[in-house]
Parts: sequence; structure tokens; C-alpha cells
Amino acid sequence: MGAVASTPSVIGCEAASARAIRQDVTLTTLPRACRGLPPAKLKHAAAIAIREVTGHFPKARRRHLAARASVKIDYLFKVAAREAARNSPGPHRTPVAASSPNPLVIPARAVTLATWLLTVAAGSYLLFGSLLRGRRREHHAGGGPRRRLTVAYFHAGLAVTGLLIWTAFVASGWTPVAWIAVGVLTVVLGLGMATLFASIAATADAPATADAPATAEVPASTDVPHARRTPVLMIAVHGTLASLTILLALLAAIAAR
Repeated sequence: MGAVASTPSVIGCEAASARAIRQDVTLTTLPRACRGLPPAKLKHAAAIAIREVTGHFPKARRRHLAARASVKIDYLFKVAAREAARNSPGPHRTPVAASSPNPLVIPARAVTLATWLLTVAAGSYLLFGSLLRGRRREHHAGGGPRRRLTVAYFHAGLAVTGLLIWTAFVASGWTPVAWIAVGVLTVVLGLGMATLFASIAATADAPATADAPATAEVPASTDVPHARRTPVLMIAVHGTLASLTILLALLAAIAAR
């Protein structure tokens, strides 16, 4: 350590660290008030600074801000760990990473975002396919296809809205946003089941078209294949991804409390 111009102290080091956090400055050298402090006091001053800056925020927000603050003054923890390892008489050395306060990481947030994106992609494929099949049958199937597509549009719109809300939660870490997204996802799941049941009912009614008299205005041979051409595999993938998404969203929301 070099010579210092003033007496180092925990209070002075804590004030310098808190000032760096508030000014969004990442420390690359020890503040003058921190030079010469033993490792334990150096870590103690850094921890107090983080608590001082983030302590008045709600719990979820406080964790997010504490993680950012620890990055700004991580140099203090590294110096303290290095000095402690240097002064250790035994062969055991304390790892630098073990001295830094690791923020609580919830992988379920990012995984939920990824599965939600995949679910929306699979649902978009099904929606466009349903739209094409509905247009082919619309002229002889009455208003059923239109009503089913309306429910499907509402289902897709809410799914995208929930995805945006979840993205806001991942970015902010604010727990109420996570529960809003879970609530929207629950409604989306209900609409998805309604769309699936309506499609199954429509497919079950398709043979009646095939048994229609030969004098029917639209030949069954041109429409029945479209009615029966249901992408079962993609529906199964979409449903599996949706179930996984709501499970992960619940776990992440509970863990964020």
C-alpha cells in the first residue's frame, strides 16, 4: 500500500463507497479513506455502503439495486480478499469470488422468458394455419370458424401482452409485475383450452360434410382434407411449452417475494 494523506477509517471508506454507488462510478482504485484498512474492515465498509444506498427500497427492488451496487465497488472486495489471502499463514487461500456478495440469481425468470417466446412462436404458427383453413371452409361452415378465430386472436393477443409484462419484470425485478404476468398467463391458458376444444369439436363434425349428398354445393373431397389436416404435433408442442411456462412463471414469482 502507498502512503496516505489522511487517516483511513471505516466511516470514511463507507462514505466514499456510497458516493461512488450514487454517482454510478465503478471503482478501479481504493479511495483514499480506504487505504490501509485491514481486509475485514474494508469489506465491512463496503457492505455498509451498499445497505445505506439500497436499504430504503422494497425487498425485491433492494436485491436488484444491491447487485448493481456491489458491481460498482467490487474492487474493494477483491482487494480485501487478496490481502486476506496474502496474510493467511496456511496453504488455504480464500477465493476472491467467495468474498463478493453474490446477488440472488433466479434462472427461472430468463428460462420462463425463453419458453414464453417459444410458446408464442408455436401459437403463431397454429393461428396462421387455422386462419388459412378457416378461410377455405368459411363459405359453407357458417359463423363457427369466425367465432373460433376470434377466440384465437384474443388468446394470442393476451399471450403477447403477458410476454411484454414478463419482460418488464425480468428487467425491473419488481414482484407485483411478475404476479400480473402470471394472472394474464392464467387467462391465456383458459382461452387456449377453449380454442383447442372448439377445434376438436369442429374436427369431429367434419365427417358429416363427407357424408353430404353428391349434389351438395361444395364437394366434400375439396374441404374435408382441410378440416382433418390438424397439426397435432405442433398443438402438443404448444401445449407442453405453455404448461412449462406457467409452472416456471409461478416458481419465479414465488421466489421473488
